Amino acid sequence: MIKVGIIGTSSLTSGEIIKILLKHPRAKLAYLESENFAGKKVWEVHKFLKGVLDLNLKNFSEEEITENCSVTFISKQHNYASGISRNLIAKGVRVIDLSADFRLKDAEVYRKWYGIKHKDHALLKKAVYGLSELYSEKIKKALLVANPGCYPTSIILGCAPLFANSLVDPKETIVSSYSGVSGAGRIAKPGINLFMDSFRNLFPYNVATHRHTPEIEQELSIIGNTQVNLTFVPHVAPLDKGILSTMYLKPVKETSEDDLIKLYKKVYDQCPFIRVYENGNFPSTLNVVDTNFCDIGIKYDPKNSRIIVVSAIDNLIKGAAGQAVQNMNLMMGFDETEGLPSGKKV
Repeated sequence: MIKVGIIGTSSLTSGEIIKILLKHPRAKLAYLESENFAGKKVWEVHKFLKGVLDLNLKNFSEEEITENCSVTFISKQHNYASGISRNLIAKGVRVIDLSADFRLKDAEVYRKWYGIKHKDHALLKKAVYGLSELYSEKIKKALLVANPGCYPTSIILGCAPLFANSLVDPKETIVSSYSGVSGAGRIAKPGINLFMDSFRNLFPYNVATHRHTPEIEQELSIIGNTQVNLTFVPHVAPLDKGILSTMYLKPVKETSEDDLIKLYKKVYDQCPFIRVYENGNFPSTLNVVDTNFCDIGIKYDPKNSRIIVVSAIDNLIKGAAGQAVQNMNLMMGFDETEGLPSGKKV
């Protein structure tokens, strides 16, 4: 049994991590930090925990974390984890960061897109990108994992087999994604996540300027061994949870729908949380919400010479908390499905 800490306990993502860990057979919550709610019980912040979990929320204490935890999740605003992770790792605590602090390998790219100077350039180079379907062996050895963003998870998993096999033009990728309102977090953001903004409404935001763009381009460029440029347009959908991403890619040679589906099934055959759909079938958010699955459907349009890939995930589970626990499982030598909703394909 390992002892686990959470730094930034009040976030929606942390609430989902707690739900998962309460059912995890090999992990026990030992430390919960919250700078805004220190002194309160965790169930006073996450009401669903009343009568379930009675732990106190505490101020940050490096000493207490290192004494009591084998691994800790950091669910804070950007530029926080980069200031505390080095000391935690040095004292034997493995770190899974759910912010963007360690996702981008180039500190200058981080500064450009997030408007903040990175605090630890050297540690940035050592972090492992936590997309377990692609980097499981590296994650198993990692001391620091950068948990991917929710949009990048759906998009990279949807596109990876095509770029890995050099089947598409790296300069001709267009992505349209739709996210539930929970993707904007708990803090009120007028125009994005207030009820009257999102109820019965569907709208784009950060068109071609979303901060997840360089993360997606970075990883697809690594996978394809060539510079990838994409146009990314995210939308807010009138849903509480879920992401649906549609990718439009230009093939560099003739292909067929059957061949593409066979390729995807082969690539993801050993991945317990990837479900590849049969010809003519496509995923929906309803089928992945509250699970750690990423569902993928593929269409080839010979008339316009386009490959169309549709992927769906739960933005708070596979796009955040579930993926973080999946990474924890790999880091600690557990089966990656342990404790996770809808674990093994049968």
